[in-house]
Amino acid sequence: MNKWDYKVVGKFNDIFYKDLLQKKHMGDGEKFIKTVNTPDNEESIEEELNTFFYPLVRGHQKFLLDSECINDLPVFVTKSDRVGYKGEGYNLIRGYETARFKPEKKFEFRQMIEDFASMNHEKNEDFLLWKIICFTSLIDRINVRISSAPGFGKDSIMDLINDLVGSIGIVQKPTIAKLEYLSLNKVLMVNELMNLSTQEYRDIEQYLLSVGAFKNSYTKRSRAGSQGKEDYDISKLSLVLSYNDVDCYPDPEAYFDKVQTKQIKERFLPFRFNGAITEVFPDIPDPEKEANNNKDYFVSVARTIKYFEENWRKELKPYSELNLGLTGRWKRNFDTISRFINLYARNEAEYKELCLTLYKKHMDYLEMVYESKNLNRFTLDDKGEMGFQKIDMEEEAIVEEVNVKEWKDSGDKTW
Repeated sequence: MNKWDYKVVGKFNDIFYKDLLQKKHMGDGEKFIKTVNTPDNEESIEEELNTFFYPLVRGHQKFLLDSECINDLPVFVTKSDRVGYKGEGYNLIRGYETARFKPEKKFEFRQMIEDFASMNHEKNEDFLLWKIICFTSLIDRINVRISSAPGFGKDSIMDLINDLVGSIGIVQKPTIAKLEYLSLNKVLMVNELMNLSTQEYRDIEQYLLSVGAFKNSYTKRSRAGSQGKEDYDISKLSLVLSYNDVDCYPDPEAYFDKVQTKQIKERFLPFRFNGAITEVFPDIPDPEKEANNNKDYFVSVARTIKYFEENWRKELKPYSELNLGLTGRWKRNFDTISRFINLYARNEAEYKELCLTLYKKHMDYLEMVYESKNLNRFTLDDKGEMGFQKIDMEEEAIVEEVNVKEWKDSGDKTW
């Protein structure tokens, strides 16, 4: 289990990416730079640039990378010049080589998911579904909301994936400026979108609406970004909103669903997960040694991730997608996740069961927030036939149970 200790995977990142610039090295956003100064003996030569750059910081070194090249990260710098800009020293990148993992199927999708972060957890099925959602967000595009009690492991999976392959931005209590420049990642995970001022909510609202609507581009709004280009390409961006269960906050009326607009809530499919990581991580006296011992394994996982990024559709099994009554963008997000459950499942029966469990996690969220006394929940009988139950939450009793085929034939769609 030592290999999934955060210190070990973090040390792998330090070793493997040691000489590379990554998206995690990006600074506070894009800058338009007219001129820089280059030292020449005892003089300073002014050089006109008149273009956009992203500052990157690695250790104690600062770099300037042309904005047009930002999606080439990670890169190995082959040529740079020392320049001055607004009284600070930078390495102006003149040449670089891209660094990419070779896409290669070292593991089946199921094996990769089961082995990845194989930690002891109070609710293994919840943790499994969360891992599938995380990989779905990286490989495809989804917009979801996740709630749980503290300790579930919401950040853990994203952090570990990011240390292996990058392309995940994680932000706590965001500002619009942070959201905008972190949108250059493949996945953006926003923690604790609570306790923001009214003005902060307004600033962030249009961003959430644009990304949640699966738009291909987003127009900057932040003052901090006003010097940069006007539009971001968000055509592949997944946005994951993460926070604790409603009873973890002193004021339930300030919870996400109470303060956000209907339009925003309808764009982000919500789930509630239970349990906590119970893994006891022993002290590792030499994380670097452990990282080197597992280097080949971590590289194999990274190559497999890259393989599925390019080839996941070819791996789909001929299972029928379930119609669980979701509509609009909630349905689009659920269907996308269900395709990766398809990749994971051994057979169609397991696929259906996991999809229904995921649907239950969605219903659990709605029950938590709205305290509904009469919600419908889909079921699967011993023969694999789907039905749904009307549940009286107060009495904890099933008040009606219907076979889906019979319900569809009846023409009654009032559930």
